[in-house]
Amino acid sequence: MTLRAASAGGQGSTPAPQTAVRAAVAAAAARVGAASVDAAASPEPTAAASPRVAAEPAPAPPGPAPVARQPAPTPAAGPATSGRAAVRWQPAALTALGLPDLLADALAGSDPDDDLGCLAALGSAVAPLCRPLPAGEALLVGPRAGSLAGGLGLPVVNHKGPAPPEGAIAAEVGGSRRDWIAWNRGRRWIHLVVGGRGWEALCDEDPLAVSWSRPEDLPVALSLAAEHGLVLGYDGSKAPPRRAGALDVAIAVRDLLPRR
Repeated sequence: MTLRAASAGGQGSTPAPQTAVRAAVAAAAARVGAASVDAAASPEPTAAASPRVAAEPAPAPPGPAPVARQPAPTPAAGPATSGRAAVRWQPAALTALGLPDLLADALAGSDPDDDLGCLAALGSAVAPLCRPLPAGEALLVGPRAGSLAGGLGLPVVNHKGPAPPEGAIAAEVGGSRRDWIAWNRGRRWIHLVVGGRGWEALCDEDPLAVSWSRPEDLPVALSLAAEHGLVLGYDGSKAPPRRAGALDVAIAVRDLLPRR
């Protein structure tokens, strides 16, 4: 009876042990919940992202090694030139070669130091002599006619016999065989080749054209053409013979002039 009263009396003044435990647990739970809420509201700091660094470009493959630039070679020293013509372009020099006055007069107003100017003046004077050859078939005559005949495609006829009645031909004859020419020329016109023994007498055969077989025969051929109105035919010193042209003849004359 006493125990029961004590228990009954104790309920109003002192909490039961279970109630105290329960309250403590509830308080602890409340604290834990509050901590959880704070943790959720404030997330843990994370490590800052490291900035991205642009990748460096791959190095270019090595190219060929540079070639050292060599200095321009220095030209070898030579004789000084004054710019003057290498030949004596003087009318007296042309006259001394036996060239006609037509050519000497062409240089009268030219500067003897102007090589190209003198060539042009000489070529202009020679041009009328280099006109086309006469029409028809020719009889090429002269002791040196054979030196041109092969390059011109002409047959060389033996002057001890008759010549064919037609067609262009060549005959190595001089002045002593003018009778053969008279019998065998037929309708052919005479084409004279300067040079060799006895060619001069063939000038009486009324040639219409004149050619030359050696460079030293050119002045005579030019004189015949200028003085008798003949056509300059072929330069037989070339292989094959070259048809006479104004500039070619002027250069050939230049080659005959004395050097300075």
